[in-house]
Amino acid sequence: MNPLVSAITLAVVIFVAMLVIASRLGRDRNSRSKQMLQQLGNDHAFQNERMMDENASIMRTDFGDNKLMQAVSQLPYGDVLCEKMLRAGMEDKANMLFFLCASLSLLLPVLFYQASGSFVIALLGVFLPTYMLWRLLQGKISKRNAAFIADFPDVLDMIVRSVRSGFPLNTALRMVAENMEPPISTEFRQVVDEVALGRSLDDALVRLSQRIDEQDVKFFIVVLRVQQETGGNLAEVVQNLSNVIRKRKQLRLKIRAMTSEGRATGWILGAIPVLMFVLLYFSAPEHMEPLLTTEAGHMWLGIAASLVVLAQIVVRKMLDVEI
Repeated sequence: MNPLVSAITLAVVIFVAMLVIASRLGRDRNSRSKQMLQQLGNDHAFQNERMMDENASIMRTDFGDNKLMQAVSQLPYGDVLCEKMLRAGMEDKANMLFFLCASLSLLLPVLFYQASGSFVIALLGVFLPTYMLWRLLQGKISKRNAAFIADFPDVLDMIVRSVRSGFPLNTALRMVAENMEPPISTEFRQVVDEVALGRSLDDALVRLSQRIDEQDVKFFIVVLRVQQETGGNLAEVVQNLSNVIRKRKQLRLKIRAMTSEGRATGWILGAIPVLMFVLLYFSAPEHMEPLLTTEAGHMWLGIAASLVVLAQIVVRKMLDVEI
């Protein structure tokens, strides 16, 4: 068998194994906060346990008539990638992104091998497109969720004003969908449409918490469910929640300011090896030639790159303060 074909086959097997492991780790993210919300739900006798059920994702019903997303979601842990596509608000571009990722995963290994003659570099071409797609979706999700949470207290204030004016909660949510900017208007319009089509308000809000995986949104759902069971002044309860969310936002900004020096230090320390490599490559290429032309050099170059990435991950984890 051709060595290049063997290397690509091995890379695909390793890639699938890494995808399985990564998806398992992704499902454990924020497990402590989810357990806290699940305990709150049990204490207040919530009837709908799907909010915390990771094995029966309600996101699958959002794939619509997209056959490709339906097919990918049936693969082992393929629903994780599709759910990220939905949370990023890029379901309309899913077919193009999947096709582009698959094409590059087949094309780049051949190009990298022809350019370098190294199986290690060729293997990089298998993982690089999926990693870039994953990072793209993560960035889109973070940006979209941040935009949603930034204006979420204003949404709660609008709901409070509507309820105090005598409007029911469904009408207040419709006002939010009509008067706010995306992504808030998009998400609440979907909630209103689902309720209009016969879905219960609780179910529609649970689906909202799945699309916007943020603690503030889940707190909002917890508050509404508790209020529906125990009664009380809905406007006052939502107003108190709005105040809490604003204080959480201020605390997050304060923590970000306090950890800015550590983040800058991490980026500088991570950039120094790369800059040194580039400077030596152009100033003394004969010293860098063994790293680029020998198998041992490729191995040590990969080890060095892995250590730099690992250092960045450690720094990020040290500065990641959970609120």
